[in-house]
Amino acid sequence: MHTVMELVEFERLRRLDERAIRSTVILARGVTREDLSRPTPCAGWTLADLLAHMAAQHRGFAAAARGFGADPAQWVVRPRAAEAVGDTEAVGEVGAAGEVEAMGEVGADGAVRVDETVRAAGRDRAVGQVGAVGRDEAVRVAETAGILGEYSAAAERVITAFAALADPDRPFALPEITTARTFPALRAVAFHLTDCVAHSWDIARALDLPHDPDPDLVRAAMPTARAIPDGDSRLAPGSPFGPRLLPGHRASRLEHLLTALGRSPEWRSPAPAAAGGPIRPGAERGTAC
Repeated sequence: MHTVMELVEFERLRRLDERAIRSTVILARGVTREDLSRPTPCAGWTLADLLAHMAAQHRGFAAAARGFGADPAQWVVRPRAAEAVGDTEAVGEVGAAGEVEAMGEVGADGAVRVDETVRAAGRDRAVGQVGAVGRDEAVRVAETAGILGEYSAAAERVITAFAALADPDRPFALPEITTARTFPALRAVAFHLTDCVAHSWDIARALDLPHDPDPDLVRAAMPTARAIPDGDSRLAPGSPFGPRLLPGHRASRLEHLLTALGRSPEWRSPAPAAAGGPIRPGAERGTAC
């Protein structure tokens, strides 16, 4: 039996997590096709790679909230449209360009309305788009729309799944952390919140945008960031975090969070790759995300 204060804290953390998710959706809404080839603070990842990873994490945490997190398939990064089904089918799905327009419907509350618009767009519109802008361009539009639409849909999925949680102790299977144990929902939501706050900075840095996240989000993420063990494990291939860095003498709270997670606050985005070709995945990532 939980105390009133424990339930209040769980609800507070869950609402903060939703705000963190929606902040990433708002940032993603401004992403263009050219932006998707930009490098990110995550070593070897383009912005397209990062958004695909974040979408997979949202889907995985949503599955864990419903009791299916132990299934590795729930955490898999989905291949992009052109990679998965070939150019012909990718063009046939330019109806998903409705997803890009739906991103423009993100309201002041950050709510995303995607699925209905996507379904309404249809194949006929896709064919018309191919005629108007050419096959190669239509493939690139389809792929961009797919990445952004998939991200917004995954964000809504985890928000909905977390909103249905009533028990702070509900077990979450999180196999990307460990398969040896589960985590209580309260801690799992804190993990997800910390990830979203860090990745919002990653997206903003990739886009070369100033980023000043809600101080409440940074404060809420800090205990989890500081609790992550440091040491040689962070140097291992596939580690989600680089080695902890020392913050500057006058570092902000956000900079303390970033350095605890192995990110350099000084990272800046180089110029994006030249536009005109399909979005290519980045090289194998390092240990900084």
